[in-house]
Amino acid sequence: ARAFYIVCRHADGESHLKTDGKQEQLIMCVPGPGGTGKSRLIDAITCYFVETQRKDKLRKLGPTAVSASLIGGHTIHSFLAYVRSTKRQKKTVTAGSSNVENDWKAVEYLIIDEISMVGLRLIARLNEILTLGKRAPPEIPFGGIN
Repeated sequence: ARAFYIVCRHADGESHLKTDGKQEQLIMCVPGPGGTGKSRLIDAITCYFVETQRKDKLRKLGPTAVSASLIGGHTIHSFLAYVRSTKRQKKTVTAGSSNVENDWKAVEYLIIDEISMVGLRLIARLNEILTLGKRAPPEIPFGGIN
């Protein structure tokens, strides 16, 4: 219940503000063994965003097709398919040159389910692409997405 409350307050603009009046980025990890309610939390957050007419501000990703489908999201790899690279030819992304910018323009919140199954390289690539897609300074994680 507390994690849900934290996300809702943040989405409603009721959390900590920086000195410039903007809201601080929310980066949260909700660990726990199976059966502790993590999927229920994701469902509740999704319902909250739908009920408050902010569904377009939330994106959900998972490392596998099963984990992604259970939360009504997409796989991380399908998101990265825009810029998938091979050993012979590496595709690069620059700000304004890909679908990432358009697809993620409205997105302010990202939920990654089963994060323990996601390797550091994949997280780093996701960070790189979101930072470019949101045209954010490189020192801001995930392009400023919460």
